[in-house]
This record gives sequence, structure tokens and C-alpha cells, in this order.
Amino acid sequence: MDVSIRRAVPADLPALQVLYQQLDDHHALAEPEVVPMHGEAPRAIADIEAQIRDDVLLVAVDTDGSESEGRVLGFARVRVNDLGPYFRFQAVAEVEDLAVLDGSRGLGIGTRLMRAAEEWAVSAGFPEIWVSAWTFNEPAASLYQREGFRPLSTRYRKRIIPTADR
Repeated sequence: MDVSIRRAVPADLPALQVLYQQLDDHHALAEPEVVPMHGEAPRAIADIEAQIRDDVLLVAVDTDGSESEGRVLGFARVRVNDLGPYFRFQAVAEVEDLAVLDGSRGLGIGTRLMRAAEEWAVSAGFPEIWVSAWTFNEPAASLYQREGFRPLSTRYRKRIIPTADR
């Protein structure tokens, strides 16, 4: 499969909605007390449009010349994380979201997207690129580690109000 990486454009909105649905439902199945299923709280088109406009939203596109050519197979959303004055650098690039279309996983698309995000971060002059993964998401953590990412911190949580009482 031939794949190219480019910046997302408004015409990619329908494909991005599908990818976000898969991403959100993946998280909701593992953490239903934290993340609602996509059907309960779908991503607003305006929010995805804002990501295209305001963030670095990279898409992996099928370019193999077949009937599926031009189909968006995955995306990576990179944003600038301002760290403040107490760090050695003021900001880093951070991959906020990464998703690959069901049926297209295991083909190196996530790797290509992560490398493109890193290339963008280098070209933008950032000293580091960060990414996080939910603890249940071992495939994502494995990808990031294969790409040279190392753990930086651990986030802990404690439920203090039962979900039913909210």
C-alpha cells in the first residue's frame, strides 16, 4: 500500500469524523467511567474544523492508484504545549491524538504519522516532541517506544464522586 502524509484539509472532515468515532469508542470501551461512547458525545464538526485550522493535523492518505486512492487512513494531531518559564525550554510539540482506520492497522501507518509529526516538530524548532498513551493502550505505548519515546511522567487518578451522582 502506498501512503502519503499531508496536512488535513476541510474535505477530510467526513473521514476524520469516522476516525474520531473509532478513537473515542476505543477509549470508551476501556474507560467507560471517563470517556463516553462517540454516540453519546460525538466530536463536533466545528471542533475538528478548528483542529485543521489551529493545530497541525496530519493525515495518512492512500495513494496506491486504486479505487481507494485518496482515502484517509489515519491522522495525528500535533499541538504546541506551553510549559512555562520553569523548564529549560518554553514549549514542546505534543502528539495529542493518533488514530488509524480499522482494517488499516499493522501496516506502518501509525509509524509514518509519528515520524511526520517529529519531522514537523524539528522543522518548527522544538527541542522535544511528547506523546502520551492511556495505560490500557499497550499497542500505542509499544509504537511510541519503538520510535524512541521514553516515559517522562505518570498520571494518577482517584474517583472521589461516584459516576452515578454526577
